[in-house]
This record gives sequence, C-alpha cells and structure tokens, in this order.
Amino acid sequence: MSSLQTRIVSAVVALLLAAGTCIVFGKSACFILLYITISIAQLEYVGLALSKSRKALRLGFLTLSQFTLLFSLPTGLFPTSSPTKLALQFFVFICFFGLLSDKKEIAEIRDDIFATCFGYIYLGVIPAVLSITLLKQIDIAIELFVFLLVTVFAGDVFAYFSGLWLGKKKILPSVSPKKTIVGCIGGLLGSVIIGSTFSFYMLPNFSVYVLGLCFLIGLYGQTGDFLESLIKRLAGKKDSGKIMPGHGGILDRIDGVLFAIPAIYFFYY
Repeated sequence: MSSLQTRIVSAVVALLLAAGTCIVFGKSACFILLYITISIAQLEYVGLALSKSRKALRLGFLTLSQFTLLFSLPTGLFPTSSPTKLALQFFVFICFFGLLSDKKEIAEIRDDIFATCFGYIYLGVIPAVLSITLLKQIDIAIELFVFLLVTVFAGDVFAYFSGLWLGKKKILPSVSPKKTIVGCIGGLLGSVIIGSTFSFYMLPNFSVYVLGLCFLIGLYGQTGDFLESLIKRLAGKKDSGKIMPGHGGILDRIDGVLFAIPAIYFFYY
C-alpha cells in the first residue's frame, strides 16, 4: 500500500471510529474520546516542545493541563468549578513551572516558558472550551462533534489533492514545504462544501451563517496545521508520534481540529 493510500485509509478509519463510537455509545462517548485523544496529544507535545526541559516543567505542564481538561468534562468530580477561572489561575502556575527551567541562557528560559504556556492553552484550555460547548449544546453534542471533525478533515483532503494536482507556488516553504496556495484554497472550499452539507442534513437551524462558520473552521484548521509543522521543525522531528499510519501521531491528526474549536465555541456557546 502506498503512503497516500495509507494516509487516506488511516484518516477514514479514525473518522469512522470516532463517529461510530459516539453514535453507538451516546453522548458520553464524545467526552471520553475527547479526554483520551487530548491526553495522548499532551504526551506527544511534551516529546516535541519540552523534551529537553527539566522534569518538573514537563510534569507541571501535564498535571495542570489534565486538571483543566478534567474540570471541563461532565465527570461529577468538580461540579461547581469554572474552566475559565481555573485556566486563569493555572496560567500563573504554568509560568511558575517555566521559571524552574534548568537552562542558563535567558533566551532558553524564555523559550521554555513560552512553550509551556502555549502548550497549556493549546492542549488544556482549548479542549476544555470544546467540552463546555458540547455540554451547552448537549442535545446535538454528537452531531456537533462529528461536524467539527468532518469539516476539518474535509479541508485536509481537498487541500492535499488540489495541491497535489494543481499546486505549484508554495505558501510557507520554510514552515511546511509541501503546502501550496492552491492547496490552501482547495482546503477552504472543501471545508465549506462538505461542512455545510453535513450541517444542512444533521444540524438544526441551518442558515447562511453556517457557510461562514465552515470557512472559519477551515481557515483556523489550516492555521493549526501550519503551527504544528513549525513546532515539529523547531523540535527537529518529522512527526509527533507513530500511532496513526501515514499521519504520525495524534497531534499530527488533530492539530487543525484544536485550532478550529474557537469557531465552534463562538457560534454555538
């Protein structure tokens, strides 16, 4: 099987597993999948951005990111807590852990603090935002969760093939040398076409604004894809992991999904 076929099969299987699990086991499965997926991604991020940092810094990041995610889930453990208030408090603690960097150069300490704070927002606060949005729209939580995945993944597929067939001019070769301008445009069209079609049939209150939402999801998703490519380049690694054939790690697959979450939050919360 070629790398392209492996990539496509892997993506389709992951999407079908996620959608099927939610449909078969109900709304709780959305939150279970969210927790497991983000937990793996947090570990991968440590291996990418914090692999050379002091152990206390890595443990601090993981502990506080886990707490923020758990506070947002319907676990019943923290029924009166606000993820937003918690995030603000933990941000200070993240900065504290950043100061525990064992680097000698100020610039290296700064980089440790930035990598930790960014990772906390990226893999702690943003997933928590998705969780509270799904809880707010609990009647359509499954459909909304699948809508997010479908819209982002459709953009990935359209971007890949339009860039492969028609793309010549690179958009950010220093960050992601294979991505082209045509590919990015094709990805946006894919997100709008497939996302709006899914929304029309599966989500209530379809309106022209959904087209704008799908465009934002596609745009934000591509931003997340570029940013994760930058993180990997800075870390000197090709992939965040090896769990998904043809894609690499979990973080390689959900980078766009994470960045698209604020669009869902803005529209549905």
